[in-house]
Amino acid sequence: MGPPILCGKDLGKSYTWGKRSISVFNNLGINLNRGEIVVLLGPSGVGKSSLLHVLSGLEIPDKGVVLYDGQDLHKMSDRRLSGLRARNFGFVFQAYNLIGGMTALENVEVPSRIAGQEKAMAKAKEALEHVGLGDRMNHHPWQLSGGEQQRVAVARALVCHPQIIFADEPTGNLDAQTGAEIVTLLTSRVREEGAACVLVTHNPEWIAVADRVLQLRDGNLCEVS
Repeated sequence: MGPPILCGKDLGKSYTWGKRSISVFNNLGINLNRGEIVVLLGPSGVGKSSLLHVLSGLEIPDKGVVLYDGQDLHKMSDRRLSGLRARNFGFVFQAYNLIGGMTALENVEVPSRIAGQEKAMAKAKEALEHVGLGDRMNHHPWQLSGGEQQRVAVARALVCHPQIIFADEPTGNLDAQTGAEIVTLLTSRVREEGAACVLVTHNPEWIAVADRVLQLRDGNLCEVS
């Protein structure tokens, strides 16, 4: 199988609430391998999104390290980390996080432009066509349904052919049929390109296609058989 593409070691994260310090997780370890889908389960508020943010470099852990291909994410400069995320990581969130003043095409172009890649527009068009939105490229988010907005978000996540996809409840706001379509889109890309995917979800369809299912509870991760 080879070495993990992403490795979190002895991770700890806490937040301050008033005068209290609340520990989310401590001494947590997780590996992510190429070509696999890992699902994170757990009750609301247990820290699943925080773990996803730490693993992707969006948040800094209080302790521990996150290694991507042996590189410590949290020792990188902001500029280097931003470039690495744009080139190698894809993000899909429950709330879509599209830029309202941009068209679907412009939203999908963003990662390629941040990464300094050539032919950003052509790549964005291809990504939108791949998710079935070739005829909606010039529409703004407010002109699209929730399912279409999430398809734009998926296209944006996939446009740079990322090595790792981080997804936080990507089907949480969608009806069952549209959610199933998003599951198929992301799963097929992971399998076709040998990428890895780690996602937070309550959707049983994701559990069915996962290679591993991990549960976060009381600050610890355990594998669900």
